Amino acid sequence: MRMPASRPTLSAPRAGPVIAASTAHAPAVRGARAAVDSQHCGACGSACPATQACIGGACGCSAGDTLCGATCAKLGSDPLLCGRCGNACTGGEPCVNGVCACPGGLSACTGGCTSTLSDAAKCGQCGRPCGGGQECVSGACQCPVRETFCACACRDLLVDHETCGTCGNACGAAAIVAEPPPHPPTFTRASTPPRAAARASPPPPRAQPSPRTGWRPS
Repeated sequence: MRMPASRPTLSAPRAGPVIAASTAHAPAVRGARAAVDSQHCGACGSACPATQACIGGACGCSAGDTLCGATCAKLGSDPLLCGRCGNACTGGEPCVNGVCACPGGLSACTGGCTSTLSDAAKCGQCGRPCGGGQECVSGACQCPVRETFCACACRDLLVDHETCGTCGNACGAAAIVAEPPPHPPTFTRASTPPRAAARASPPPPRAQPSPRTGWRPS
């Protein structure tokens, strides 16, 4: 009797290592982005103000800045927030190390710091301009040499047709203002150069008595 052929026994396949898609890093990536993204700071759609940064998931100021209201300010140099929140410098003063002051003895006037000793637009004090042609010298408005301040301008009374001799003294239509005579040249006695003195001829020899008569010329 023929025995039926036995079927081979199939063994179950060995199970290899199961590789699963890890999602452990996904929240970390989102968290890192949310910690620095100023448009999504800490959470999606949570945007920081324009003057603030996202630091550690919260809106705030960078190192060295101070939060004043919703603004990050440098209190050491910000003229609108100088030294402390709400303290604004006036008169154009800069903020230097948290103090409103003009450097080097300058004065705070509209437009910034300036020297009232030499600024013709602010001579002696803020808001005091000099007249036409005047200069600011040591805090006082002055006309150039030989000119006088007349009718809001510096004029030369020696040649000015409208202020001849004195302020307000105008010459007639046919009158001519004569030019002042030029100053005569000044001469000085020149000293003899050392070389010229050395080349000067020696004095003539003195006359000697005659051997016959013993006469000595006078």
